[in-house]
Amino acid sequence: MTKKRFVLVLMLAVSICTAIVFRKDITDAALSFYFSQRTRYAAKYNEREFRKIVAGDSQQAVRRRLGEPLAVRVFPDGEIVWYYTEQKTGTDNYFVRNVLFDRRGVVNRTYSEFYLD
Repeated sequence: MTKKRFVLVLMLAVSICTAIVFRKDITDAALSFYFSQRTRYAAKYNEREFRKIVAGDSQQAVRRRLGEPLAVRVFPDGEIVWYYTEQKTGTDNYFVRNVLFDRRGVVNRTYSEFYLD
């Protein structure tokens, strides 16, 4: 194993351990530090406001905080997902930020991760 590969594996292991001990957000930040990312955000998206979204919020409350999503998808079971980020190209690493609603239009949860492509 080359020295460069060893360092990369070690940094990834540290990030994984951090996720287990602390929060996933920290791991996302660590991964984005080691790997380039190109995230396209919705026009009015704000990370601080995204973190304030909680289960039970209405679609109107989410729209006031984050503006219009980049895309919306409705699944056969009635779940609705609002996508506030996407890859700039089809092969970029990027931050995923989604809001998931139940069929009544009430927030079920938010979803965030650092996607490595």
